[in-house]
Amino acid sequence: MRKNFSLLALVLLLAFATACEPINSDEAEGKNTENSLALQDQDPVEEMTGLEVLAEEDFQYSKSLKIKRLAEDYIYVDMVDGAERVLLVPKDKDFLDLEEEDLRQIHYPVENIGVLSTTHVALFRAIGQLDKIAFVNYEPETWYIDGVVDRMESGEIDFVGNYYDLDYERIQEDNPDLVLRSSFVGEEEEKLNLKLDDLGIPNMGISQYVEEDPRGRIEWVKLIGILVGAQEEAQAYLEDQYARIDKVVEESKALEKSPTIASFRVGEDGTSVKRSGDYSIKMFELAGGTYGLAGLVEEGTGAYKITPEEFYAQAQDMDILIHENMGTFIETKDQLLQYGDYLGDLKALKEGRVYATKENYWQEMDKTAEMIEDLHAIIKGEATGDLYFYQEVK
Repeated sequence: MRKNFSLLALVLLLAFATACEPINSDEAEGKNTENSLALQDQDPVEEMTGLEVLAEEDFQYSKSLKIKRLAEDYIYVDMVDGAERVLLVPKDKDFLDLEEEDLRQIHYPVENIGVLSTTHVALFRAIGQLDKIAFVNYEPETWYIDGVVDRMESGEIDFVGNYYDLDYERIQEDNPDLVLRSSFVGEEEEKLNLKLDDLGIPNMGISQYVEEDPRGRIEWVKLIGILVGAQEEAQAYLEDQYARIDKVVEESKALEKSPTIASFRVGEDGTSVKRSGDYSIKMFELAGGTYGLAGLVEEGTGAYKITPEEFYAQAQDMDILIHENMGTFIETKDQLLQYGDYLGDLKALKEGRVYATKENYWQEMDKTAEMIEDLHAIIKGEATGDLYFYQEVK
């Protein structure tokens, strides 16, 4: 009995000694580091939504659109580094209870959409989804996208007023699942956003205009494809556009010379040129040209005004010039010379290599490959007559 008691006491003493053994500090630090790294590695979207990120959409050229596929078919969309964020929620699921006030939640797929930008409408055409559009903000006579006018005349697509003077009662009658608006930043745009929010109408901005590569602009069709359940069509469209553009790029490598080319605008309000990061400049390069104003213009995207003297100094020896018909519409040399006799001394005008964009240029973004093919013909000197997007200034 005494022997058994002594054995039991020894076992308890050893157990107590083991429990009291000091923890190895290196081991503890290692475990803490692992836990800390695990927290750091967690995707912020997972932390925000409580849903696992399963995959991220692959974009070859877009720098401003991020799409993450989450568990349970939720999809997270980030535009322009958080300028607008959207959580797409499957129709059969409820919105999540989130602390993020600036994260819009929208049910998808959608069937009845209001579209307040012509270029966004073009992406619907690209994937055969014009039937999903409930209304637009341009009148029938202003459209150059096949199918839109016919649908407006038949009543399938409604006209709800101009962008800054929308008929909100009519919009409510159309009862859209979603309104796609421009994400330009300005006082009027903010009023529009707030009004749609106040009326309880789901809406989101589309920001493809910030892309510096034309191929990045059309990659926003992936978001449209997700919204309307046409992702395969969106991918097929992109692959066709990529292939056609790649063919032009390969052909351009065989050119003996890469002519200088630039776009400009003249009008009563002055002369404008494009900034160095504008997508149109990338189109010139893809088509085989060299941007003639490189190093002379401001950085960024879009156009800005310069003096006539500055423009002449920069463009006098340019091989090719493209007048972007916006506001002032130029078709002939005489019309161009009304904005300054000095324009007659431009090398490109003397050699008959000044072109102007047609009316459809600003709408048919889905035909980006065609634009680049037209430019390639101009650059090679093989543009006979009017092209699809450009016309010679005669």
